[in-house]
Amino acid sequence: QALNSLMPKFRERIQLIYIDPPFNTEESGFIYVDRFLDSSWLTMIRDRLELAKYLLVEDGSIYLHLDHHANYYGRNLMDEILGKDNFQREIVWNTSRVISGFKTQADNWIRQHDTILFYGKSSGPKFKKLWRLYKENSEAKDRLGWLDLIGEKRDKLHVERYVKDSDEEKGIAKEVVGNYSVMRIGDVWNDILSLIYTQLMTRENWEFDNQKPENLLRRIIQSSTDPRDVVMDFFAGSGTTIAAAHKLDRRWMGIEMDAQFADKMLRRMKTVVFGDLR
Repeated sequence: QALNSLMPKFRERIQLIYIDPPFNTEESGFIYVDRFLDSSWLTMIRDRLELAKYLLVEDGSIYLHLDHHANYYGRNLMDEILGKDNFQREIVWNTSRVISGFKTQADNWIRQHDTILFYGKSSGPKFKKLWRLYKENSEAKDRLGWLDLIGEKRDKLHVERYVKDSDEEKGIAKEVVGNYSVMRIGDVWNDILSLIYTQLMTRENWEFDNQKPENLLRRIIQSSTDPRDVVMDFFAGSGTTIAAAHKLDRRWMGIEMDAQFADKMLRRMKTVVFGDLR
């Protein structure tokens, strides 16, 4: 209903859509429904993707985040709706470099990744190259924190920081960085951990075990948008996507129909503080 309502005004105006729908694990331990017939899950996702396609600008991007329970269904749907030629990359997000706890009890290879499918509305979506430090450099690490470096060439890179407490107009400022030893970021992301496995991002903890870290969304948003572009998430959950978009000076739309999620999301956005994006 929300996507249909937005269509007249926002058709072909959204630069980036990221969605993290129910993975259809058939488990009942979540606070949201994650047990569907395959046909019901496919219909739910298809109906939304078909509308989402028309909201995207011509060089827009869409990222569909799933795991092994339904990523093969998601790939088929995206191929059908967006087109096989518009497939860009399958990103493997390694959620835990150190395997410990209950996961080690499995009588199988230990599962430790999700899949993020990246498609463009066209074969040439907006994309900015991202880099990270290749060699350990304490001075650079202290300065850059969690930030990725952005730029076409390794010797001309910058980071984005939100301008705060300054006479300048508030927004994102490009800060040129030194000539560090860097490498391009590939499609296996080992350097962004799930909130379950790190204490470094506890300021983001909004009481959901499945919540994604803002740093994951920051990377996606920075690679596929510019400041003031519009970012959308229509499975907004606790609001990670829109919180990251807000801090990156992107305009955003978050849609969530579950009341308990919506309440958390609204409280979270009220507490979002502009500042260093580390």
